[in-house]
Amino acid sequence: MVGSLALSAFICSAQYDAQEGQGPGQGARDPMGPDRGFAPGPPITIHVTLEDGAALLSSPVVILPRTELACRVENAFLSGTITFRVTHSNWQSGGDYTETPGQRERRCYIWRLSVPGYRTFQGWVQEGTTITLRRLGEHEGSEVSLTALSAPPNARKAYDRGEAAMAKKKWAEAEKHFEEAVAIYPTYAPAWSELGSSLREQNRLDDAMNALQKARSADPKYIKPIVQMAGVEGRQEHWEEELHTADEALAMHPVSFPGAHYYHAEACYHLGLLNDAADSVHTAIETDLNLELPEAHFLAGLVLAKAHQRSMAVQEFQQYLQMAPKGEHAAEAKAHIAELTRRAGPS
Repeated sequence: MVGSLALSAFICSAQYDAQEGQGPGQGARDPMGPDRGFAPGPPITIHVTLEDGAALLSSPVVILPRTELACRVENAFLSGTITFRVTHSNWQSGGDYTETPGQRERRCYIWRLSVPGYRTFQGWVQEGTTITLRRLGEHEGSEVSLTALSAPPNARKAYDRGEAAMAKKKWAEAEKHFEEAVAIYPTYAPAWSELGSSLREQNRLDDAMNALQKARSADPKYIKPIVQMAGVEGRQEHWEEELHTADEALAMHPVSFPGAHYYHAEACYHLGLLNDAADSVHTAIETDLNLELPEAHFLAGLVLAKAHQRSMAVQEFQQYLQMAPKGEHAAEAKAHIAELTRRAGPS
């Protein structure tokens, strides 16, 4: 139901897309559980294997929740061995322990662990955990493009220069570097994808869509450009197309792409599918652990206002303003708060 929309962006769903061996086990507490302090200790060592016995072609990519870290990655080796260091106790940052007879078991929460061509892992790990990743199925997607592994050094250098320019919001400069990368290596899907991002930021939407189509053609299992395409279609107010593309992305199990749920919600809202919009924006907020989607709270406010959940709508608009005080929708959010407060009358 629309009225049950959750307000918190910090809910960590321990969703396991990979088959575990010696993992956190049954009864592992939710990462939102109470803080239980401990001193820093020895590193945690885990192992990553592939279900079909294939050798790793690159070190696993590990991303921890982007907060004040209680766990940090010390090393990630091509052998699949990864070591973490628990630095201090802070449950919000993904460090914790569980009591077992005679000892404390240190553990860390991994937001994403990925290897190209295999399912993403998300969940708790502790000393001795073995994660066995399953190969992607026919209709599943990957957050890491296999084309990146074959990119020649000069194309990778151009790509890295583009990423550096993107970080500084130098969109035109980034565009030139990504164009250089794809000129050297025409099937470089991540470079086409980032070229699409830089073009979108310059509001060159048709050019952005063309670049994203090329990223998709270069690596059909690479989820990111499909999610980006939905975003461009939303910017163009092509709601039917946005819904269709977002559905395609969601069918690929985009564990690490809350934007797919957001664009699905945006399209549903504008097409009058209010309950579907509520469900999708709820999921977008829950999975946005890096707090990169303040607009999801703005959209949640619109959905709740339509459903006459005025108090909750105000809270969502306020959350948006807290996350993006100078954001694209800041003036509109303030206007909605004023109008909803006026309608509610004196307290």
